[in-house]
Amino acid sequence: MLNPSPDKSKGKPEPVDIHVGRRIRMRRVWMHVTQMALAEAIGVTFQQVQKYEKGTNRVGASRLQQIAHALDAPVSYFFEDMPDAAAVDGGDRSGQKRLQTEIVEFASSHEGLALIRAFSRITDQKVRSRTLGLVNRHESHDRFHLSYTRPKRALELVASGSQPSSRLLDRYDTRHARADRIAGITA
Repeated sequence: MLNPSPDKSKGKPEPVDIHVGRRIRMRRVWMHVTQMALAEAIGVTFQQVQKYEKGTNRVGASRLQQIAHALDAPVSYFFEDMPDAAAVDGGDRSGQKRLQTEIVEFASSHEGLALIRAFSRITDQKVRSRTLGLVNRHESHDRFHLSYTRPKRALELVASGSQPSSRLLDRYDTRHARADRIAGITA
């Protein structure tokens, strides 16, 4: 009989359970499926789906198969980009693992998916480059503890098509050029 590992505390989710849960959430949100709809499709409560997504409760093999079918994904999808997967070549990939975890966390959030969708709809390469510059400048502002809501609103307007992209970005550039100079930020 297998003995539990002494360094694992009871009640703490395993990294694989957390990863699978994040991938379930990412796929569910990407497919525009509510927790309630997924719960009904697999025969559990929406609270159970929440626990699966948080990694609090383990997803059994048959349940994962049901989830995969409901979300139109292969079972292997939920194990892709596992941050704890051993490197085949034996090299140190701790930085890569950290980045993969960060990407999966971002992509499984509501804001992350909205940003990914909005950015992928921008076809003009110049507008894409300027949008990336806008986001990078906003990130730099955060480092200097300056808070702006404009970049998020600008991306929402660009994605919705309600404002001409280049005009909106020009307006942002003009308004925040002074703050950039004060903070010592260059584009």
